[in-house]
Parts: sequence; C-alpha cells; structure tokens
Amino acid sequence: MASSYFVLNKKDISFYYVLRRVVDIFFIIVGWVLVYSICQLIVKHRFIFLEELKGTAFVTTSSNHFYHFWFFWALIFMLIISPLLWYILHNNFKRYLFLTFILTLICVGVDISLHLDNSINIQNIPQVFRIYLYIEYYLLGGLIGNLRFIKIETVKSFV
Repeated sequence: MASSYFVLNKKDISFYYVLRRVVDIFFIIVGWVLVYSICQLIVKHRFIFLEELKGTAFVTTSSNHFYHFWFFWALIFMLIISPLLWYILHNNFKRYLFLTFILTLICVGVDISLHLDNSINIQNIPQVFRIYLYIEYYLLGGLIGNLRFIKIETVKSFV
C-alpha cells in the first residue's frame, strides 16, 4: 500500500521508470542469492544459486534461505501493472473505484472461506501468486494517496 500510495499518485509514470525500478529490485534479489551461493561454494563446495533463486518466488515452506524475497517478486509484478492502474486512477476514477470494490469482495470472500476451514485451496497457492491480494493493496494505497493528495492540493489552493 505504501508503494502504491506514492507510485499511483505521481504526475506521470513512464515505462522507463518501471523498468528501472524492476531492474533495481531484480539486482537486489540476484545479488544476495549470488553472494550466498558463492559462500556456499567456498565452504561446502556446492553452488546452489538456481535452487535459492527459485526459492525466492516459489515458496511453500521456509526451507530456502531467501523465502522472504517473495515480496520482491510481488512488488515487481505490481510495478509492471502500475502504469495501467495509474491510467485508470487518473482517467476514470469510477472504474478505479469499481475495480477496488470487486477486489475487496474477492478478498473478503477468500478471508471468509479461510475462516470456514476451506483453507486447503489457498494454502496450495504460493505467496507470490496471491495476486488478487496485492492488486487490492495496491488499489487501496493508490486510493488513499489520491484522496490525501487531492486534500493537500485543495488546502494549497485556499492559501
């Protein structure tokens, strides 16, 4: 939500901006996994780069050392679709609200399903692929930011 609060409320989002941010995040993921893999190669004579890199996204258990990096993959996905969400937010606010409402209903439905012991379906989805949830958070962050920035602009116009 914090990321979309600022990203979706920029005056403009270029594809260069998205590409630069995605490459920076990918560099962090690959860099840390590579450093760890080189240390493993030196100490245990095993180069485990591909297994660890796979474990950053396709996580079912915390057996990989970088399982918490799933968040970066979700962020990369959200950055890739952010120009589309930005366009909807700035050019058709009613559609943006409708999309937010629909995804909120989906998230609430999934949550209710989890409370009714129907969690087996959700548990089989790797964390990084729970896209409905990340789009919902992104939409809400953009909406909150939009309301906040409009409020700030309104205050400035009275001063």
